Amino acid sequence: MHAYKWLISPNGAGFFYMAPHLRARIQPNVVGWRSHHDWRNVDHLHQGSPVFAESAQKYEAGGLPSALLYAMEASVDWILAIGTDAIEQRALGLAADLRRRLCDLGGVVDLGKVDSGNAGAALESQIVAARFPGKNASELATELRRRRVLVAARHGHLRVSPHFYNNQEDIERLTDELKTLLTA
Repeated sequence: MHAYKWLISPNGAGFFYMAPHLRARIQPNVVGWRSHHDWRNVDHLHQGSPVFAESAQKYEAGGLPSALLYAMEASVDWILAIGTDAIEQRALGLAADLRRRLCDLGGVVDLGKVDSGNAGAALESQIVAARFPGKNASELATELRRRRVLVAARHGHLRVSPHFYNNQEDIERLTDELKTLLTA
């Protein structure tokens, strides 16, 4: 999993998990000096084809990006200090407010997947997608970025991903700038 977005880590750092029962079946697609099970025995570095470890270590082909990993650790520590529940509630609250505001501006909001166990209730998400009939989402996103409001265009929708570092003023600025563009 990449960690640059929701975990606020630098690009190039992330997490990888391989279930133990799959490790025997899925071989590494990149092999290097750290792929060998005994790579730490530097007095007798292995030559030739590696003998893979049974652990996920066999997927580590080379040196790790230490600076990126330390930065990712600091990001994860920061998130844990704030609290994942607090972050979730803040992001979902901002997203819910944004959905309401986009609907008020005439947007058709994508409510995402439907929870089949809950009589059609939409699942909550911090990602908000809305289309504006008769308006080009790519052009809207480009103009919003020009105005220093960061959104993306995806498949004819404006896509907004509020996070805990956003605030109510960010949501208001987005909707104010968007209203200006939609009424122009």
